[in-house]
Amino acid sequence: MKRLSIVLWVISLLILGDGIYQVASNYKPESENQVWSSSIELSDGETLIISAVVLALIAAGMWWYARREEGRRSAQRSVHARSTDGASSAGPTDRAPTARGDR
Repeated sequence: MKRLSIVLWVISLLILGDGIYQVASNYKPESENQVWSSSIELSDGETLIISAVVLALIAAGMWWYARREEGRRSAQRSVHARSTDGASSAGPTDRAPTARGDR
């Protein structure tokens, strides 16, 4: 999942670069993208910039989720390693005496 998020991040950077280029060069073809109503007209460059930001957010979410799952798996492995150690696992009858003298 980390690899896919890196690939998506690179693609979003390429799309962002193309969108910035189109906006900077004032590229406006005859077919404008009308969104919601006729008062909002987005150029192709603006549409690419919005798409790149959305794709970058998705890639960041995937990266965060992969890191979280990786941390959970490593924590489970360390707990499992400690529980199968034998020396560190104390049974219910092997409790240490407390300060009150309970046994």
